[in-house]
Amino acid sequence: MAKVESLLFFGALTILLIAVQGSLAIRCWTCSSDRVPGCTDPMNVTYGVDLTNCDNERQHSPYLQSIAVCKKAKQRVNGNLVTVRSCAWPPPDNRGEGPCSESSNPSYIKMEFCETCSDKDGCNGGNTVTSTLIGLGVPALLVMSKYYF
Repeated sequence: MAKVESLLFFGALTILLIAVQGSLAIRCWTCSSDRVPGCTDPMNVTYGVDLTNCDNERQHSPYLQSIAVCKKAKQRVNGNLVTVRSCAWPPPDNRGEGPCSESSNPSYIKMEFCETCSDKDGCNGGNTVTSTLIGLGVPALLVMSKYYF
């Protein structure tokens, strides 16, 4: 019986570790209100707004060395207000200009508002590490309590 208990314990622990590892990468909404109506403020995800795993985006470029943050910007593009949500990568050690720098924009784009965050998926919703841990941790604890307590 001890072998079954150990197997259950290590199985639950493995699932928990996989969930934590997968949830450490931040996921950000990626859209632009000039292409996706739901990307405006407030956001309406029923219009096909996507959550993107920023680590997958980083793998496409060797220059993105820092940890990703989510970015939301409101810009005037040729006079029209456009909300853009994306993954962004601050410069390493906060050197140089950050993700909200206006210097990289062409002259016809004027930044009106920009913010970054990294405290939770989507900056305005989504699963967090805490909810993932609770979702998997509670059943694991129930299984373990049946055999150990």
